Amino acid sequence: DCGFDKLSLRRVSLGRNALIVDARAADGCWAAGDELVVTSSDTRRDHSERRTVTMVEDLGDGRARVTVDSNLQWMHEGAGLWHAEVMVLTRRILIHGTEWAPSKGGHFWVSHTPAIQTIEGVELHTMGQQGTLGRYPMHLHMCQDTPGSTIASISVHDTFQRCVVVHGTDNSIVRDSVAFNTIGHCFFLEDGYEEGTQFLHNIGAMTNAVPMSGLISGETDNDPATFWISNPNNTFIGNVAAGSERSGYWYELRNEVRG
Repeated sequence: DCGFDKLSLRRVSLGRNALIVDARAADGCWAAGDELVVTSSDTRRDHSERRTVTMVEDLGDGRARVTVDSNLQWMHEGAGLWHAEVMVLTRRILIHGTEWAPSKGGHFWVSHTPAIQTIEGVELHTMGQQGTLGRYPMHLHMCQDTPGSTIASISVHDTFQRCVVVHGTDNSIVRDSVAFNTIGHCFFLEDGYEEGTQFLHNIGAMTNAVPMSGLISGETDNDPATFWISNPNNTFIGNVAAGSERSGYWYELRNEVRG
């Protein structure tokens, strides 16, 4: 398990292309060729930086040096009130849409399936279909009561519409997952009657607004939140909103079910 929250980060100095991290976190988690993001540690969300790992070296003192392909431009603090997070985007299983269909990617849909599902260690990019309801990178759709169904350690990045959507599904688990450079609300409870789902140790950064031309009628993805919560009877523990165009967390509570 290579969750971002297990890392302690210290920037070597401005202009360097290396990170010093806890060796226990780096061991077996990061390798040359992996793509990672160091999030902003100031008020500018666009100071998050994406790099490719070129080498991981154990320093023998409980620390590891992670070298990346180019210098980091911004100072990323590793402690205090403002501090950076580090997340790895690369997974061994990759599902992606095509590059030639702008804003119309693939979608991963688990529909009307109350049997326990486990989706783990998957990377999703160029996914989601902007402007089309129900077409999201990762979507639990009308699965009813599914205690134990789990989405874990997935990576969602460079997508066109939302990130992980739980719709008409209760008592599932979304944990240890990362999202970067996505469009619209990200971690999302769709209709307002979803209950009992646990969102544990997830992170989203660079949550971008849907352009008005791609906005679904009646939706608010042009005013995006990294965590969009339509029912407070769900659990959110240890999550991080690391840079949204509008909101990190938004409780948009209504008087009636949306769907």
